[in-house]
Amino acid sequence: MFEIYLYCIFCVTFSVSTNLESSKLFSIWRDFPLKVLLNTTSSQPECQKATDFFLNSVNNNDLNALKMLDATAKFPSGILSGNIVQYGDFTECMEVKNAQYCLAEIDLEPLWKKQYSEYKNLVHSFNFFRECFEDPAHRIPGFTMIRWGFCIPRECSSKDLEKSLKANFGVHAQIRSGMCQKSQEYVNLTTGDYIARIFFGLIILGVSTSSLLDHFFDVPNNGIILQLLMAFSLKKNVSKFLKIKENDIEIRGIDGIRALNAVALLMSHKAVSLFFYPFMNRTATVNKLSKPWTILAKNAIVYTDSFMLLSGLLNANALLTDLSNRQSMNFKQKLVNRIFRILPNLLALILFCTYLLPLMGSGPLWPTIVNHHAFLCKKYMWRNILFIHNYFGFENMCLTHTHQLGIDMQLFFITPLLVYLIWNYKKLGFLVLFGTGLASTILRFWIAYTNELTSVVYFGIPISKMFSIANLSYILPTHRATIYLMGIYLAYLLKFSEKDTSLNKIQKTCLWCFLLPVFIWSWVGQYHMVEKTYVYDRVEGSLISAFSPLLWGVGISFGIFSINRNFAGNLY
Repeated sequence: MFEIYLYCIFCVTFSVSTNLESSKLFSIWRDFPLKVLLNTTSSQPECQKATDFFLNSVNNNDLNALKMLDATAKFPSGILSGNIVQYGDFTECMEVKNAQYCLAEIDLEPLWKKQYSEYKNLVHSFNFFRECFEDPAHRIPGFTMIRWGFCIPRECSSKDLEKSLKANFGVHAQIRSGMCQKSQEYVNLTTGDYIARIFFGLIILGVSTSSLLDHFFDVPNNGIILQLLMAFSLKKNVSKFLKIKENDIEIRGIDGIRALNAVALLMSHKAVSLFFYPFMNRTATVNKLSKPWTILAKNAIVYTDSFMLLSGLLNANALLTDLSNRQSMNFKQKLVNRIFRILPNLLALILFCTYLLPLMGSGPLWPTIVNHHAFLCKKYMWRNILFIHNYFGFENMCLTHTHQLGIDMQLFFITPLLVYLIWNYKKLGFLVLFGTGLASTILRFWIAYTNELTSVVYFGIPISKMFSIANLSYILPTHRATIYLMGIYLAYLLKFSEKDTSLNKIQKTCLWCFLLPVFIWSWVGQYHMVEKTYVYDRVEGSLISAFSPLLWGVGISFGIFSINRNFAGNLY
C-alpha cells in the first residue's frame, strides 16, 4: 500500500521534477507531507522513534498506520485556485488510539522567489485578509497562511512538528495552543459545568411545568412565585410575541429598521465565517467578492450604528415621557428593569457557550472557534456581567458579539443627565449634545488617522488592523456616542414637534432629494475600497470613520421622522 502511494506521487510529479530538480517549491510539492517528520534532529527522540514505527507499520499495511496516512491532508488539485486550506480527515485520525490531529498554519513567504511571484496572488487568493502568526484566529479567517491537517503519533509535540517543517521544508509554521487534539474518553466536569446544567435544567423544568399548567388549567395570577413560574409559559409568551399592538405612544418604523439591520448583520458576519470552510477555488470566490456590490457587507458597521441610534431614541423617549407625565425621571426603576431584561439572557448565553457548546462537537477548528471563546469566558465572564467587557480588547473578550451590550449600558447611564439638560435648559442641553457629538466625531477621525485605520473592510486589509479599529474605536462608547446622541435628539423632535408637519410638497421633495443620496453614500459610497486594486489612503479612511456614522444617522433619523409625520410615501 505504501509503495503504491509513493509510486502515484512520483509518477504525477515526474515530468515536473526532472526539469525542476533544483526547485525548492516543486520538491516540497513532491515530498510533502510524507517527509514531514523524517531525517531531522530537531524532533525529540521519542517522537522520532514513534515516527519510524509509524512508517514501518505503513510498509506492513497496518490498518491504524494507513488511517493516519490517509487522514493527513494531501496536495489537492487547484493550488493556484486558492485550495490551500486542507484539513484532512479529522474523524479518521481520532479513530486511531495512538494518533493525534494537529492543524498547522504554514507561512510560505520564504519560498516565494521572483520566478514564482505571479503565482503568489493566485495561491493566496490575493491576500483577501492579510495575517501574521500574532493575529488572533478565533474571529476572522486569514488568507496569508496555508492551513494543513496532520495526523501524527501522540509522542510528537506541536513543537516537534513546527521544527520539522522548518528543518525539512524551510517554511515557518505555527500550531496554536489546543490545535493538537487527541481522542478523549472522559471529560472531567467542573463546578461551572454543574452550575450550567442545573441552570438550564431548571429553565426546561419551568417551561414544561408552566406550559402544561397554562394549557390544562386556568391558573390564577396570585403570588410572586406563581407569577414567576407562569412567566415561562410557552402559550403565554408565544401569544404576546405574535400580538401586534399599536398606540399613539409607539414610534413607528423602528421595528422594520431593527429587522432589516439584524438580517444585514447576520448575513455580513456569516459571509466572513464561511471563509473558515475549506471550500474549493477560494480565488474565484474572492474575485467575485471584489465587486462593488459587496460593500453592502464590508461596511457592516453602519448596521450596528442603527441599533445605537434606536437605543438612544428609545431610552430618551421613555425618560421624556416620564418628565411629561410626572415631571420626574424614574431612572432607578428603568435601570432595574433593564438589568433584569438583559442580564438573565446574557448569563444563559455565556453559560451555554462556555460549558455546554464545547462538549457538543469537535473538529479541526473546534479549539479555535469554540473552545477559545469558552476559555475566555471562564476567565473574563465577570466583565460581561458588569457590562465593562468592551474596555479590555476585542481579542480578550468573552463572546465578542456581546460588545454592544456594554456600549449601550454605558451610554444609558449618561442619558438621564442629557435629557435633564434638554428638559430644563434647552439651549444648554442641545449645545452639550452637539459638543459631545462633535468631540466624538473628531476623536474617531484622530484615532483612525494616527493608526491608519478605517471602518470599511477594504480589500487586503490586515487582520491586525481590523482588531485595532475594534479596540480603539468600534467598541468604545466615546467613539459611538455621536449616533447615540442623534437618537436622543430625534426622540425630542418626535415628542415635541408638530404632529402634522407644515412642510409643503416641494419642501418634502427637496428634503428627500438631498437626504436620500446622503444616506446612500454613507451606505455604499465607498464601493471602490472593495476592489483588488484599492490602496489604503489615510485621509480617506479617517474621513469615512468620522463622518459615515453621522451621515448614516441623518438618513435613518429622517426616515423615522418622515414615517411618523406621514410623508414617507411607500417607505412605510
